[in-house]
Amino acid sequence: MSRPSVPEPSKDERRRLHRELNELLQELRVVIPGATVLFAFLLAVPFSSRFEAIERGQQDAFFWLFLTTFVALFLLVAPSVHHRMRFRARERHLFLPLWNRIAIVGLAFLCAAYLLAVYLVASVVFSPDTAMLIVLAVGVPGAVLWFIVPLIRRRVARGRGESGYSEPDEGS
Repeated sequence: MSRPSVPEPSKDERRRLHRELNELLQELRVVIPGATVLFAFLLAVPFSSRFEAIERGQQDAFFWLFLTTFVALFLLVAPSVHHRMRFRARERHLFLPLWNRIAIVGLAFLCAAYLLAVYLVASVVFSPDTAMLIVLAVGVPGAVLWFIVPLIRRRVARGRGESGYSEPDEGS
């Protein structure tokens, strides 16, 4: 079965795609170690003697924390796996938009995991109601900073007719 032919990107487009891929992989290199440490820590928690002492609702919160951390890590690593398996195929122009979306969804799951971690710790220290208020107090500004501000900036750029892509400065 033959593959449909996809036009090769121009030299400038290949250069831009290469730069964007490198930026994406560098960003993931920053995020993945923290998510990995969190996941490793969470693997040990249910096997500690104190885990049975926490309330059932806190155990449920722990499980959701564990699961969202796993999904985040799984998604954040996926672009690197795709790249490693297909890097010689010169398909960056086909996969980069997908990898970008996967990374964003992975970051959303990581954000949820961080908020669940805050909830779990706060519910042990305070009441579940107070824990929820604390999550809202840190979660709303975090969501605005991580997601809302970039989405607004993208909308403003599109309103000005900007593509969202720019060439790096000569000094960078």
